[in-house]
Amino acid sequence: MFLPAYSPELNPDEQVWNHAKAQLSKCSIFNKEDMKRCMTSILRSIQKRTSLIKSFFRMSDTKYILASSKIDCQYFRND
Repeated sequence: MFLPAYSPELNPDEQVWNHAKAQLSKCSIFNKEDMKRCMTSILRSIQKRTSLIKSFFRMSDTKYILASSKIDCQYFRND
């Protein structure tokens, strides 16, 4: 499948970072250690939330991945 050279909205990883940045904005950060601790916690939280990860592949811009892959689409429909 052809993808434009610059198209971050087509990359599910970008949704991970968008979610992480939104969560990070709620943290009190005073130094680099605070930021690292908070970001690590956020990423671990995302990692444990299967339904959230699946949602990144259900977005209108990223549905092409399921349609063009051998991934079992049923897995992404059920939580």
